[in-house]
Amino acid sequence: MEASLNGTARNIRVWRSGDTEYTETRVYSIRRQGQAVFTELTRNALQRAQVRMLEGILPFNLKKAEPFHSGYLSGFQAEVQDMERVNFEADVRKEAEEHTKKLLMDTVSGHTGFSADSFYTSQQKADWHYVLLPVWILTYRKKEELYYFAMNGQTGEICGRLPLDYRKPTLRHLCRSHRTDHLTGRIAVMKLQKRTVWKKVLLSVLLVFPLFAADVRAGDAGLLPEENEARIYDDAGLFQEADLSRIAEQIGDFRAATGMDCAVATTDDAGGKSARDYADDLYEQQGIGTGDSHDGLLYLIDLDNGEIYISTEGAALRPLTDDRLDRILDRAYEDASAGNYADSALTVLQDAQSFILEGIPEDQYNYSSETGEKDPYRQKGFPVMALLFGMTVGTATALITFFTVRSSYRLTWETYRYPLSEKSRLQLTRSENVLVNQFVTHRKIPKNPPSSGRSSSGSRTTTHRSRSGRTHGGRGRRL
Repeated sequence: MEASLNGTARNIRVWRSGDTEYTETRVYSIRRQGQAVFTELTRNALQRAQVRMLEGILPFNLKKAEPFHSGYLSGFQAEVQDMERVNFEADVRKEAEEHTKKLLMDTVSGHTGFSADSFYTSQQKADWHYVLLPVWILTYRKKEELYYFAMNGQTGEICGRLPLDYRKPTLRHLCRSHRTDHLTGRIAVMKLQKRTVWKKVLLSVLLVFPLFAADVRAGDAGLLPEENEARIYDDAGLFQEADLSRIAEQIGDFRAATGMDCAVATTDDAGGKSARDYADDLYEQQGIGTGDSHDGLLYLIDLDNGEIYISTEGAALRPLTDDRLDRILDRAYEDASAGNYADSALTVLQDAQSFILEGIPEDQYNYSSETGEKDPYRQKGFPVMALLFGMTVGTATALITFFTVRSSYRLTWETYRYPLSEKSRLQLTRSENVLVNQFVTHRKIPKNPPSSGRSSSGSRTTTHRSRSGRTHGGRGRRL
């Protein structure tokens, strides 16, 4: 497959001389052309076969394939392919294009950041071969349902779904987890435990149900984004590939720990907006936040306005008070002012997560910058907290038991991933890195990080209305 990739790369260098900091930016036009060859892009040619199950036993070592002879099938049942290459051409071509783009992008290195502007491909040649592969298919009938298992006849890899009666293994698991030394008679004890365990399981379910019901009433708005939605908007191209991976991992940790959403953004063109307005607008336009109150935060590195800014909304307002945001920005400023933008983003996410888990200060209150009104935080009563704690413990007990049992009886069922490094080859025919722009900016280094006007109270959260009318919190720091 012939392909060409065009894009823009940046190299950023920061140094200090006296009380002045200099930032040199070099912009490169990147062009790559080459020919990629892929082998063994495999597709299942049986319509009625369970594709996911058969993909789970891949790959086969096709280097050991032999010319077909009917004698190989003596005494065995074989399926005849009922799908033609026309059914797969578009899908295979798309996969080959994705692999080709990745191979070309991997050749671009040594830059602070890279963004692809255009990508073109043209398929030169494709050789298709039908291959009869050794697969053992086993079936098991439980009541009216058939369960299928597949085994790779070459490697022995097995994939399928086991018929489980969760009541029996769950009962055994729970029975083993309870001490019986204080009772006499092992048989009588086991019988007693069976009845007692079911009561405990029922109690756990009853405790779990109100919590699940609350989630159902909240609707889809309360769900976190998909795991692969990293919420990184690097419009200024400040992050390298390794930086994006680190930030995405920290975003995942933040979501899992707090139940809130978060995002990181950069820009070198705010379109005439202030950093605060740009951050609030991006927060709302991208649908950041969980639940009806849009709980979460966004960290913005605004090179146009020369400012870093944190925008908060919903449940993040009260734990992330003005004082706490200023303390976060104090640490993030050190990295951002030195050009270590990825480290500053990680600092914001980690510190914000710690403050949220630390909880809301007892004397916290929201202060409207438009009306001057105060909205004090009202702590929940102990009975409600005790009920929530009991429901949480019941939920955790039920889920741990269920997943422990299921994982101990489950066969592996993984989607096959094409081994790109082993089955591909790239020959570059053109490789250009052309410097198209270079400029240096400078600024005076303040002796102390500039203050954004801290609240005299460490428990105040100053709020404002965004241009759409939603309530946000937030603090900024000039670079």
